[in-house]
Amino acid sequence: MTLRMQTTNPNTRPKGYQRFLLRVSVITLIPLSVAGVTFLFLSLYLFLRGAPFLRLKEVEIEGNRRVPTDEILAIAEVEDKPNILSLDIKALNRRLEGHPWIEGSTIKRIFPDGIRIVIQERKPMALIHLGRLYYVDVNGEIFHEASGRERAAYPIVTGIRREDVENKERKAYMLLQKALQLLKMTQGNKILPYRSISQVHLDRAVGLLLYTTKKGTEIRLGFGDFERKLQRLSKIWPAIRSMELCFIDCTVPKRIIVGQKRSGKMSAFKQKTGQKHSQ
Repeated sequence: MTLRMQTTNPNTRPKGYQRFLLRVSVITLIPLSVAGVTFLFLSLYLFLRGAPFLRLKEVEIEGNRRVPTDEILAIAEVEDKPNILSLDIKALNRRLEGHPWIEGSTIKRIFPDGIRIVIQERKPMALIHLGRLYYVDVNGEIFHEASGRERAAYPIVTGIRREDVENKERKAYMLLQKALQLLKMTQGNKILPYRSISQVHLDRAVGLLLYTTKKGTEIRLGFGDFERKLQRLSKIWPAIRSMELCFIDCTVPKRIIVGQKRSGKMSAFKQKTGQKHSQ
């Protein structure tokens, strides 16, 4: 009996089998490659976190005018000079933005051994009287008690109670927003400039009442349409600027009514013609 040995040539295997082996190889190699690269980067990151040449040496601070640099450094808590990769940027931002004068901050790492902190400070638009004086910004955010030396630098908003603010009373908030909107308009107004306003009183019945710094004249502007009312006032301003006035009422349609201090006399000025009518 003759035995025949049959050998299989690998090159003669079915093509489907070869494709199967290729798939298995790819499926196996991809996770191994990803794991290897991840391990390499993780090892490099851990090495760099402990590298002495990445320890914090320089802190640049920009944008701070009111908040002292030493105070920012204390809030940032970088006095122990940590490695810049180990700094928790989000936590550092939260600490800085907890300061009443800091509205926002941006922090960037500067390799190999520095960070840059850019501060956005709040900009007061006015003071608000709530038993004591507080700064309020253009968004209506009441953020810090005012110092005595700056009380004359901003108009004072009155007519809102502390409990209205604490309870977030809707009417009070609406009036405050209108007052800030009006003050923002006056920053570019020549007839009634921002610096000429000493007080804005918020009256729930009649709206906004402005008081000027020099003569204490009351200017009644109501609840809205402030831009048009200021334009009407500018048209008759040359005729009334030299008068000693106790009030100027801009809330009457097509007229501006003024009251003189000494005589108690009232006059009405038509919007279009500028013709004066005594009453």
